[in-house]
Amino acid sequence: VDDEGITEDTAFGTPLPVLLRHKMSEIVQRQCLSIGRFTMSVFFDHLAFEAHFNAVVRFTLGGESAFFDGIVRSLERACADTRARIIRSSQHIARGVLEDALQDVGLNEHPLCERLSMRENEYDGMTFDAFNLNLCNGLTCEYALPWPLNLAFVGMNEKYALSHSQVALLQICHGARAVRACSALLHASSRSNALRNTTQTNLDLRSRRLRKLSLLVTEFQHFIDALYGHVFEAVHLGAGRFLNTHVRDAQGNIVPRDLYDLRAVVERYCARVHEACFLRHVDTALKALVEDGLQLALDLGALFSARTAETLLTDGPAYASAQQIHAKFRALMTQLCFRVRVTSSEAAVGFIERVDFNSFYLSNTTEQDLEF
Repeated sequence: VDDEGITEDTAFGTPLPVLLRHKMSEIVQRQCLSIGRFTMSVFFDHLAFEAHFNAVVRFTLGGESAFFDGIVRSLERACADTRARIIRSSQHIARGVLEDALQDVGLNEHPLCERLSMRENEYDGMTFDAFNLNLCNGLTCEYALPWPLNLAFVGMNEKYALSHSQVALLQICHGARAVRACSALLHASSRSNALRNTTQTNLDLRSRRLRKLSLLVTEFQHFIDALYGHVFEAVHLGAGRFLNTHVRDAQGNIVPRDLYDLRAVVERYCARVHEACFLRHVDTALKALVEDGLQLALDLGALFSARTAETLLTDGPAYASAQQIHAKFRALMTQLCFRVRVTSSEAAVGFIERVDFNSFYLSNTTEQDLEF
């Protein structure tokens, strides 16, 4: 049937699909477009989708850095709670961690924080060791988007779930806290009595230890700074810029035409965050090396935490242990930086160039020296 010639007089006997296509498709498409535009107007202009999504980024992806730091600090305090060690009440711990973190940063009265919750992950490796990298794996901080805004996340690929990225970001904050504590203890040691009221021989020995430990901690700090800067910049500047430009144009007009377009933008944003945290398959080996580096930073933190400013420079076995940890870290960084020659990931290359920006690790190393 030639549907171009269908009129009211000739419509009788015309197959229904042809009739619908000829008479109704344009009307349906136009109405769908109108409904989609109206829905997006309600989402953005009346239900404050952008404000709620910014809260998701702020509280679950480390946009509020003090809050993330408070979560790790609260988890560390929970590890020291004997009762928590005995009963392993994860629900009680999760609720306490969230409340303490909000209290520490003064956000407990923030209206959007009422939508925050902490839930237990389906993960068997949860630990109560404050210096274990898995400390942050057992709990997930979530922001409850109100209906119908939560429909923007319906049907999203599970591998891009923000909970996976949150764990990676918390691990970085955990390692950063440990290195900061080491640096603070070293500064306190430099003003302690260990460098006063002693013989010249002891003074020379302890001063040499102080210099070497300072260089050692500085190397860890450089790794943490490079990792923190690269990942958090990619999440909050790179992926954030992508999100902003794809939900509103330069004139402030809403870009998504309907809910399906908005879902596509949200999933692409989550995929970029996933990539920034080295969670793609192509970055599996690099991610493992990064986690090993963070664990060594925590090992150093555990070693320093058992000492005081007065005993750090006088403890020979502790100094030897710190040297051993640093030797492992140096070998690990050399392997990590070598990956720039074999990886196809742009995200990995950018991070490695920060770590080895002056070829410090690879300048005197050949491929034969590296063992994988």
